[in-house]
Amino acid sequence: VFFFFQAEDGIRDPLWSRGLGDVYKRQDHSLMKIFVIFLLVCVASCVKVESAEVDGKITDAQCAKDMTSIIIFRGYLGIGKVDPNVKENIATLSKAGQTTSAYMIPCPKCGNPEKQATEFLDEVHESKAGRYFIHIFAGQWPTDTAANRKFVEAIVKVFKNRSKVPGFVSNVFHWEKILGKDYEGMKEYMLWYLDSDDDATCDDFIPFGGWKKPWKKVYSLHHAHCGGEFDYVFKCPETPQSLTINKRLHLQLSPIHISEPTRPER
Repeated sequence: VFFFFQAEDGIRDPLWSRGLGDVYKRQDHSLMKIFVIFLLVCVASCVKVESAEVDGKITDAQCAKDMTSIIIFRGYLGIGKVDPNVKENIATLSKAGQTTSAYMIPCPKCGNPEKQATEFLDEVHESKAGRYFIHIFAGQWPTDTAANRKFVEAIVKVFKNRSKVPGFVSNVFHWEKILGKDYEGMKEYMLWYLDSDDDATCDDFIPFGGWKKPWKKVYSLHHAHCGGEFDYVFKCPETPQSLTINKRLHLQLSPIHISEPTRPER
């Protein structure tokens, strides 16, 4: 985008010039207003990310598709219930031809992990998602790591029995607090790690759970777009099925770092 400014005729007066700044101060600021409006519009709609997690209802699927190539929508709430927006989101995104995936937030206090996994998969199966993710973040998990491992393993068993490929979203702090520092039972599956530092790189990854390299990083949280609230996801380099990463317009937020006790689940 190019912007052209025309100096007023007074710049040619035979007087000592005080510089263009003095000239421009006496000019109409309409061009500057247009420039500011352009920036505001771009901040609101020109964001491009490789993939994004979303919660809530998506009202503008075309907007979401223009923003990202992959939408990972929430399918199960951390209170032991399916997300009430799932059916409508699937229909909306499918109509726009959007590639989708889905994630669940387990409810360990609710018990019966098999039932939770089954309800989640039953609710999201129409999306034909390529992969299903399990969020592992502290907050409502008990302190018994052995019991927590059995809970997670029970969910994964349901996934596998239904020929669904699981993946995990977590980070070193939450994983080790919930499942223990020595637990590597899920390292064969895909990992997305959370470090919401607004930095679209994976240089800060700390190995845990047997994972030496992550697949993606959730690097920026809670952006309101397209009728939903999105978390931005970055595809880490030198990992399988490498994708070209779009340029991103970063929005500066107060970072939520991995040392925090809980991830703000919605």
